[in-house]
Amino acid sequence: MRTIPSILAVLATCTALLGCCRPPPCLSGACPEVGNPTPDEMFRLVRRELERSESATPLVGAHILEQLPWLFPDVSNLPDAPRCRTDLVDAASAATFDETPITFSRLLLGRIRAVGNVQSSTDVMYAKADYLRRLAEIDDASLSDYQFSPGETGPAPPKWIVRYAALAMLLRFGALMRDEEPLFRRLQTSTDDRAAWLAHDSVMSDLGMSISRTPWHRIDDVVKALFFSWLPDMKRRLKGPPDPLSLEIVLQRMLPLGVFSTKLGVTDEARKILESVIAARGEFPLTRGIPGAARDLTVIARFALFDLENPRDSNSVRTLLPSPARKVFRLDEAWLGDPAPARPPTDAVAARMRDLEGELRELKFSHGRCHVLREQAIWVLPGDADRLFDRMVAPLSPGGKVAFSDEAFCRMRAAIGIRGASESKRVGLVLRWLRAEPTDIAEWDPTGDDTSARMGPDTNKKRVKRLAALVLSENLEWIERHAELRAWLAEQAQRRNPSTGRAEHGPVGEELHIAYERLLAFHASGHPEASIEVGRAILRAWIEGHALTSRARAMSPPTIPRS
Repeated sequence: MRTIPSILAVLATCTALLGCCRPPPCLSGACPEVGNPTPDEMFRLVRRELERSESATPLVGAHILEQLPWLFPDVSNLPDAPRCRTDLVDAASAATFDETPITFSRLLLGRIRAVGNVQSSTDVMYAKADYLRRLAEIDDASLSDYQFSPGETGPAPPKWIVRYAALAMLLRFGALMRDEEPLFRRLQTSTDDRAAWLAHDSVMSDLGMSISRTPWHRIDDVVKALFFSWLPDMKRRLKGPPDPLSLEIVLQRMLPLGVFSTKLGVTDEARKILESVIAARGEFPLTRGIPGAARDLTVIARFALFDLENPRDSNSVRTLLPSPARKVFRLDEAWLGDPAPARPPTDAVAARMRDLEGELRELKFSHGRCHVLREQAIWVLPGDADRLFDRMVAPLSPGGKVAFSDEAFCRMRAAIGIRGASESKRVGLVLRWLRAEPTDIAEWDPTGDDTSARMGPDTNKKRVKRLAALVLSENLEWIERHAELRAWLAEQAQRRNPSTGRAEHGPVGEELHIAYERLLAFHASGHPEASIEVGRAILRAWIEGHALTSRARAMSPPTIPRS
């Protein structure tokens, strides 16, 4: 009989020990401190932003909440790291599922995005997946009618937005296999085009692994069967009515045909589909009435057929493709923005901007300051946009040079993101960074560097041009509207190495490739400011440079492999 009390005592001791060893809370109780300046500053910022998300109007509060996971400092190297991720998922779960029916509102979408943005570390990935999966499978009856917040107007968004927003977040950072397998089985016969479009990247990841994975996993047969189902489905879609989403699904699947069909023994079936698309020049019932669709379908089919006829060991699908001629349909726009037309009350926006100004005066490290700068660009009132732009870029020219620091990169990106600011100012900033040579760039400024970083900062000055090229690739419409930008791009596109004569598009030629394509399309468009001669000069430089490169390679002695 003494055994039972002994066991109970042991269990009590273990429970107490486990409770003592559990990581401390992050979003409740005393604000965490780990003794390192940068993480400690971020913990304090997290708590202030959490309080604001709870006290602000729903439109503002939901946005603050969904950004919160990006602020959690990485202190995973500590044995007692505060449990920020699990706290957030637990709080979201309680706030969502404790209501019957679940309240459908902007705040619910904010919780879904917040949980989706949580890093899927081992301590939280199952709770995160469970939360998102429950909402991805929810039926309309379990959701209330849409609850409008101050500043929102009709019409009410459809309830399916909740399911697909949750499914998108579930798949975004790699779903657990236990969630993927039933989804992939369902998609073999399902007509749910939204789920098919969302699941594509996950299917590609598992399909690549299924070909070479050891040991075998039961999901391998499921994902292969799903791939086989694509062949008749693509034929059906091509003969179906014009539909932007169905077109995107066909285009998604066409390149994988070229990579995986031979590996999976369906080469002939895939070739027939690709050759039929090329022979018809993309003209199918599916593409009628969708400008540029036939051209894009043909181009992708040609790439896929080349890959089919030139098989590689790699399972990777090409990603560098010509710019699309069609307007790409993005299904996720339905749930990535505000679910209903919204304009937050002016006083709520003004209060948010005051809070952000206060944070900028308080924060010392770039991690938190960058968050504040991005938020300012989002919330600034249109009448204040130019003034905010000028304030943001003022520190970017120390001594007449281009500033070089983590905060400088954040200020540049944030300033470009102020949509209400003068476009000519934003283009001018990008051009200045594109033109900057190493001597035009200041030395690295370590002010605000992360004190907890395990690696030092990247102080390669090419980062300045690369960031500017990336920003330009996100704003290609500027090329049609700004002659100075076109002139600079045309000059870069025709650059040659002075000693060899080969094409040399500068240190960020690859990053500017998409901008060069847009420039060529402009000069071939017949626009009053377009010049066929400029376009021809660019193509001539590329062709002649390529010929010189090919000739040099042909004349070079063969490489003798080392024994």
